Amino acid sequence: MGPMKPQSQGGARFVVTFVDDYSRYVHVYLIKAKSEVFARFKEYKALVEAQTGRRIRCLRSDNVTGLVSTRH
Repeated sequence: MGPMKPQSQGGARFVVTFVDDYSRYVHVYLIKAKSEVFARFKEYKALVEAQTGRRIRCLRSDNVTGLVSTRH
């Protein structure tokens, strides 16, 4: 979501939200650029897998433009 106006005190202009479909657990990250989404997902994935002992098996997206990357 974004860009937000005004930006946050830390300079964030966008919000990325991850929701666990089973538990409805929600985690929100404030980011400065859309290019940060993959890094925030990796943080979220590590957090969830450490807390639950389970792996994320499926990722769904709202297909927002500008998030497609060739990085793996």
